[in-house]
Amino acid sequence: MRKGQLARVLFTISVVSAAAVWAACGGSDDQDVVQTDAGTDTGAGERDSGGEVDAGNPRDTGPADTGTDAKLYDAGAPNVLDGGEDFEGGIPCVVGGELEEEPNDTREEANPLRPTRCGVIRTDIVDGGESDFVTFTIADASTKSFFVQYAGNVKVLVETDGSAPVDITQPGVSIPLRRDQPYYVEVKSKDGKQQFWRVSLFEE
Repeated sequence: MRKGQLARVLFTISVVSAAAVWAACGGSDDQDVVQTDAGTDTGAGERDSGGEVDAGNPRDTGPADTGTDAKLYDAGAPNVLDGGEDFEGGIPCVVGGELEEEPNDTREEANPLRPTRCGVIRTDIVDGGESDFVTFTIADASTKSFFVQYAGNVKVLVETDGSAPVDITQPGVSIPLRRDQPYYVEVKSKDGKQQFWRVSLFEE
């Protein structure tokens, strides 16, 4: 079986398996600060501390809510975006998600996050992997909380208003709610290998 066909079969199996796990993702209650969970998921069967999962099983930046009113932040149905000649099997994403636009390797080149971006951390450009950046601003005065959801075997660092970057893939961290200030989200490979990623923004 060709590599491209095998990758598609593995991706399809992983997406179906991940659908059962999807319901386990939690959100958080309304708050002025976003707290984060540890862990990520992966595309194409890579392993991390959470085990073998796929891009259909994201993590939210809200503490898991075990009550009956637990929120589930659904970025959308799985979808594969055309990755061009470099990515024959496509890039895992969700319906309505946008593909990253290069160059987006610095804060000044960050892609707008509206509300989902997907991409690839490439290691053929920079040894150990490049950084990809997305950006968003909380402008709506009625927004009481926001959530940044990510997928992939990646580190996701968020900063705003001159604050030090916060790695939302680590437990017990928080991100302040700052209206009318740009947030910058940096996505890096967790293990120095090429990784697919997805970042989604939810506002309440």
